[in-house]
Amino acid sequence: MRSLLPTLAGTMKFDLQELRLPEVTRRRLPGGARMWRLGECSVIVSRDKVDLVFPARWHLSVSHRSRYPTWEEIGEARDRLIPKDVFMCMPFPPREHWLSYEPNCFHLWEFRDDNLEAQMKYEGEAAREAGYGVTQPESTG
Repeated sequence: MRSLLPTLAGTMKFDLQELRLPEVTRRRLPGGARMWRLGECSVIVSRDKVDLVFPARWHLSVSHRSRYPTWEEIGEARDRLIPKDVFMCMPFPPREHWLSYEPNCFHLWEFRDDNLEAQMKYEGEAAREAGYGVTQPESTG
């Protein structure tokens, strides 16, 4: 399969292919959602209008049929399908607000919080200066 988006040379591990979004899913999702196959994972990207002040925010859903997506799969989906300067988070709301149409799906949303962005930049820089790598190790389970 041929990647449809530019990649970061030498860093991408998974094939990426755009898929046709099922009509039932398209009707349910806002913001011109698009669907991708990234390796063994399905990925949906949309721009969700969440308030009246800010423009639409990025929303990334990464799922797998039989297991949870790995940190590496989620990271590559984010890096290849979301603009580089966008900060994303994976919130963990109270149980009554959980959202998922698939059992093995993680959602990342764009956030705009200057203090949290500054903290993430500071802690990431400090970790690299201390010699820690920028990628998370996969579980050897």
